Amino acid sequence: MRFLKTIYRLFQPVDPIVSKNLKLMESVEEGGLQDLVTQESAGGNAGSFQGKLCAGANFHFDETGLIHEFTNDPSKKYFEGRFKIKTGIPSDMRTVDFDNYREQSNESNKIIRTEYDSPNVPKEAKIMIELSVKLYNELRE
Repeated sequence: MRFLKTIYRLFQPVDPIVSKNLKLMESVEEGGLQDLVTQESAGGNAGSFQGKLCAGANFHFDETGLIHEFTNDPSKKYFEGRFKIKTGIPSDMRTVDFDNYREQSNESNKIIRTEYDSPNVPKEAKIMIELSVKLYNELRE
């Protein structure tokens, strides 16, 4: 069923900003979400959700909602936001192999909350980011 959902979504029109955001959200390269999450600790400030450890991922985005980078470094050029991500790793685990965290559960790596650290984030930017999150999560179902 997941395969059919993925094929269906591939042929649906997607806003170019959402498409670029998804590409960066799937990226294991430096500046991509997957790269940053594998470098983060789980639990800690991000806590847990429904018995699973969470990780936090900070990102920079512009007034259109285009995400430019996932990083813990501050930005003076872009707005800043943060995703809380449910990793799928049981919250009672003491040792985690982050290189394989995505394989530890088929529900792993879902974004469960978006926060905006910058004041006066444009409504359009929030809409594009939320659409990106919605599609990102749907592709994991």
